Amino acid sequence: MRWSAPMRWTVIAPATLMLASACGAVGPAAAPTGRSVVARGPAVSHAEVGLTEWRVGLGASVFAPGPVELHVTNAGSTAHDLVVTGPGVSAATPVLPPGGTFTLRFTAVPGTRLTLLCTVTGHDHLGMRTDAVVAASADAGT
Repeated sequence: MRWSAPMRWTVIAPATLMLASACGAVGPAAAPTGRSVVARGPAVSHAEVGLTEWRVGLGASVFAPGPVELHVTNAGSTAHDLVVTGPGVSAATPVLPPGGTFTLRFTAVPGTRLTLLCTVTGHDHLGMRTDAVVAASADAGT
């Protein structure tokens, strides 16, 4: 059976879009999501965090132990917050409206793992979670 050109596009275009969305977007790598973290780059004490639907974009995956400052921006179109938990750490922003910013400060414990997530109902399960590690010493990774 031979299909006309418009009929082929009616079948091919939606199938191509479904396949592309199932495979993920092509482009620069996103910040780590899920539970695995690969420690890359020097340990930092300051980082940018971008909140969007449905992602926590973290500008660093390794923090230096001691005081940490996160500059959090809600770049999404709905309200988000950021909660950081880990051994000896429990810090949170207020719920930020779209475009809202907040500087979150906490003290990171050496050699631990931190979880950063949005606690607005359902957002964590939609992918708004990432992990980071705290270096064992202040000069690790530099």
